[in-house]
Amino acid sequence: MSAKILFIGESINSYMITSIKGSLEQAGYDIITSDMSFTDTSLREVNPDIILLMAGDYIDENRDALNILQSYCLYTHKQIDIIGYKNETLELMRILKTDVVKGSFERPIKIDEMLKQLEVHSLDALQIHARKHILLVDDSGASLRLIKGWLDKEYRVSVASSAAMAIGFLQENNPDLILLDYEMPICSGPQFLEMIRAEEKTANIPVIFLTSKDDAAAVKEVLALKPAGYLLKTSPPKVIIDSIAKFFNKHR
Repeated sequence: MSAKILFIGESINSYMITSIKGSLEQAGYDIITSDMSFTDTSLREVNPDIILLMAGDYIDENRDALNILQSYCLYTHKQIDIIGYKNETLELMRILKTDVVKGSFERPIKIDEMLKQLEVHSLDALQIHARKHILLVDDSGASLRLIKGWLDKEYRVSVASSAAMAIGFLQENNPDLILLDYEMPICSGPQFLEMIRAEEKTANIPVIFLTSKDDAAAVKEVLALKPAGYLLKTSPPKVIIDSIAKFFNKHR
């Protein structure tokens, strides 16, 4: 087993973290430890398969770090396993979004049960990674959450709330499809499409517009850019889901 685990805690040299780390290494995991001073860049450099977060009484003073961790997980489709006493775990789960938390291990830790569960989580991570990868670009947080919820069961869905964020994502990732909103501040959907078409690395990534913009002039402007499709957000969810499935079936 060669899954990489990032083990985060307030004190990485504590007896508890050192003991769990040793057991995980004996089981064949590659363990990297970090205190709460991590950054988005350092998380991306590690690029773990599994994230373990040791709960504790540090939560209030480390909310910024927890927000960074949560954003990273949402951005990269990673999930967190929490280790801690029940009240500590519940406190963390009140801060972290539900779809960021994979599970929890209650103290005192039963290491054999933990290893069995982590093996399942490792396989889940591999299966998720094997799914088709969709980047959803939309400046509406409500739309991102709604559409991601429709697609999460079948696809690996990453989100970007602006064209700039999407460009940054594409520097490190190569999704199978981009679902793109039309109207966004600073850089519109059509402008974003022209930008990625101008770069060799991203020129061939297929783009389907998913937007509320349905006037003839807007549709004509977009179709001139020859996207892979044009879907309306007002369509029933099944129509959108089926259209994406048909796209992938056609481009196997």
